[in-house]
Amino acid sequence: MERKLFGPDRKSSCGGGHDENGGFLNNGGVYDPSADAWELISGDPSLSGRRSYSATWTGTHLVIWGGIDSGTGNPVNTGARFNLQTKAWAPMTTTNAPEARTGHSAASVNGKVVIWGGGAYDDVNAELLMFKSGAIYDPVTDSWSALTTEGAPGPRAGHIAIGAGDFMIIFGGIRMPFNVMTGYYQPFFDGGIWKP
Repeated sequence: MERKLFGPDRKSSCGGGHDENGGFLNNGGVYDPSADAWELISGDPSLSGRRSYSATWTGTHLVIWGGIDSGTGNPVNTGARFNLQTKAWAPMTTTNAPEARTGHSAASVNGKVVIWGGGAYDDVNAELLMFKSGAIYDPVTDSWSALTTEGAPGPRAGHIAIGAGDFMIIFGGIRMPFNVMTGYYQPFFDGGIWKP
């Protein structure tokens, strides 16, 4: 298992990643600390096993997106959302979704998921690409909207991001040629403005 996060009633969920034999997983579980018990979450049949993906709790859905596909070994721009109350998966649209990537950040802001940065290997030019791009995903309407790059932080991967009210704060990461990034940025979503 690879990811964990907290959802409703302080329950923790984890899933994906790979097993002890290196096989990719597309299932997970929810741990309830008050009952000291795990509940299995079966994988969505439309969601390939993957690693290095993002997992974000929005308050209504667990959103799994991006990462490295188990079949191809390449980054993907697909995902699925899981409703913890109904125990049902639903696929995510790829219309207006960001490019396939891994090492990106995902943060929950006002019930939506904000994807930023990350990277992918360009087979044609034999180079690692770092992205200075992202998008906002709404799990209720299953739609993506563009995120401005004007004034945005430089391309990066391996950074962290957290949602704080109407803001997403980004910190750290790496960029080509593998310099460690420092500082933080706040994209304010009233007009989509990035602030240093």
